Formats: sequence, C-alpha cells, structure tokens
Amino acid sequence: MNRFKYWINVSLKDLSIIVLGSIAYALFMSIVDEDPMSLIGFSKIMVYFFSIIWFFFSFITSVTRFVLLTNVAISMGETRKNVALGIHLYNLTQFIFAFLILNIVAFITDYSAIKLVTVLTSIPATYLFSCGVGLIIYSNSKTDITTKSVPATILMFVAIIVIFSSCFLTGIANLSSGELFPEGSIVPTVATCIIAALGILAYFIGTILTRKRLCKYEACL
Repeated sequence: MNRFKYWINVSLKDLSIIVLGSIAYALFMSIVDEDPMSLIGFSKIMVYFFSIIWFFFSFITSVTRFVLLTNVAISMGETRKNVALGIHLYNLTQFIFAFLILNIVAFITDYSAIKLVTVLTSIPATYLFSCGVGLIIYSNSKTDITTKSVPATILMFVAIIVIFSSCFLTGIANLSSGELFPEGSIVPTVATCIIAALGILAYFIGTILTRKRLCKYEACL
C-alpha cells in the first residue's frame, strides 16, 4: 500500500501548488482591481485560473514528469503493472480532490461562481481528454524530457491548442468575453459529449501504449 501512497502524495502535492497559485492569482487581481471584489468575483477568478491551469498541468505532467517518476519506480524494482496503476491513481486522486474543491466553491457561492452542471460535465470531460492525450504523447516519447524530438514537440503544441480550444467548446470559458461560465450560459451538450468520447478513447489508447512503453523499459534494465 505504501507504494501507492507515494503516487497519492505526489498528486496532492502537485494539486496543492495549483490551488495555492490560483488563490494567489485571485488575490493579486483583487488588489489591482479598483473596485472591491466580492466573494463570488474572487471565486470566479480563482476557479477560472484553476481550471485552465489544471488541464494544461495534467497534460504537461503526463508528457514530462511521468517520464521521471516511472523510470525511477521501475529502476527501484517496482513492477510495470504497479507503475501503470500508480499513474492512474495519480490522475484519479487529482480529479477527486479537484472535484471536491470545485463543488465546495460552487456551494458556498450559491452556484454563482461555477455551475454544478459545469463540475459534473465539462470539467471531467476536458480533464480526461487532457490526461489521455498526455499519456499518448508520453508513451510515444523515445527521448527524455530535455531532448524531445521535433515531431513530439509539434504534437505537443497541437495538443495544447486542442486542449485550450476544448475549454471554450465545452463552455468552461466564454470565447468572446473570456469569462468562466457567464450568467445565463449553458453547457454545449454536443461539444461536451464529443470531448468526453475523445477523452475516453485517448485515455484508453494512452493506457495501452503506456503499458507497452513500461514493458520495453523494464526489459532494458
């Protein structure tokens, strides 16, 4: 069980950095804003920053940090099966706690800062998509994080653009105003379902490719 606690602790540590960064950003914006900021306004800025950064961080973590974490774990004698489970546990832990945080913010602001439907649909769909694409690129990376090949680098930029676009397509951010779920907005159901389906497919493919990568790495030791 201790081996899995490691992945949980790392996941929570990474998530805490994003949460603290989001709070710091909201505090900074409240200071530079001439008008006093309400709790709902503060929460909107914090949640908006948190959501966008969290998706990108989930993608970047899969592409970069997992390389180090998995290589070290296998080098220390851990099985590839447990390492693969650790990766899933890392992603699941972040989702559960982020889900709780967003629900708490929604509840204390009477669902004005972020809608419940957002927490239940758009955010899980985009997060799953980000993690899935990240796993695919990670599993196909033949070099370390400092010597990415040109195709992998191009693919990363394309993936970032797609993830950024999915935030608008699923309604997490308003394309014209940049606001997070402005008052009266609804979740684009079709776009959210498409992103969710692509996320499930990407994560499934990424899982299979990741197991192959871990198998090859284990065989080289």
